[in-house]
Amino acid sequence: MGLGAAVLALSNHPLFRVEQLTNMGKYTLGIYAVHMLFVNNFRLLEKY
Repeated sequence: MGLGAAVLALSNHPLFRVEQLTNMGKYTLGIYAVHMLFVNNFRLLEKY
């Protein structure tokens, strides 16, 4: 899903030029970084 969202974002199609999505763009790196913290912590829980 992430790869599909990235391809849609890079396509520059008029249908995807939505102001709310444009405003969220500045948070994508932070969202990705926090996501990786959660994934790593859940992998630790799988061992128990």
